[in-house]
Amino acid sequence: MNDANAKILENNLESILSHFVTSEKNVDELSSSLAKIEKMIFTVRDISTKTDLLSLNASIEAVRAGQSGKGFAVVADEVARLAEKTQDSISEIETAVDSFKDGFENFKEFFLKSKELIKDVVDKNK
Repeated sequence: MNDANAKILENNLESILSHFVTSEKNVDELSSSLAKIEKMIFTVRDISTKTDLLSLNASIEAVRAGQSGKGFAVVADEVARLAEKTQDSISEIETAVDSFKDGFENFKEFFLKSKELIKDVVDKNK
């Protein structure tokens, strides 16, 4: 390999390394976003659990109110169904997020190893 080709190769490798460094920041931002999504899932699950408990309490109060509480009982039952549907949806979201997280972690590991390999080549050619 002549000097001109060696210089071109060196410049290309440095450019690739620069792209890896920039992309690593994007990977870190994705990791941060994933953590925020997990926190939101926890919050929505907590709200759903409290909503379910609230509907149970409302059902009890509707029974205590007797005939005049029947309309309230219907609302309480509907709130309970919504809370259950929310819990089911959260479980589906968690499954999807967990699958994404596993794939993302594998990608991140491969990405960082690739970056280090490129960095080693660049450093050895200087």
